[in-house]
Amino acid sequence: MRCSLWHLAKANETVRTWRSAMIDRGVAPATINRRLSALRSLVSLGKDFGYVFDLTTKNVPSQAYRDTRGQAARDTALFLLACCLTLTTSNVRLYPEWHQ
Repeated sequence: MRCSLWHLAKANETVRTWRSAMIDRGVAPATINRRLSALRSLVSLGKDFGYVFDLTTKNVPSQAYRDTRGQAARDTALFLLACCLTLTTSNVRLYPEWHQ
């Protein structure tokens, strides 16, 4: 059983309406995209069995809200150097290989 073009258009319209409703409710873009991904996965399974076509709905653009690059190599080297130069009982006990 194949879907007609009308059914495909109606399915895409329904998904876009759902997506717009989530945006209007203030759902986070990552949550919307996760839900759309789950729906696409289900539709893909139906497509493998020949029941449906693909959905053409796009993801919601999202912004990175924090810097996840980590610290610079120079800062890491300075931190390790400071740890090596600071001779305390805890450093000697925790990192004996640094003080040989």
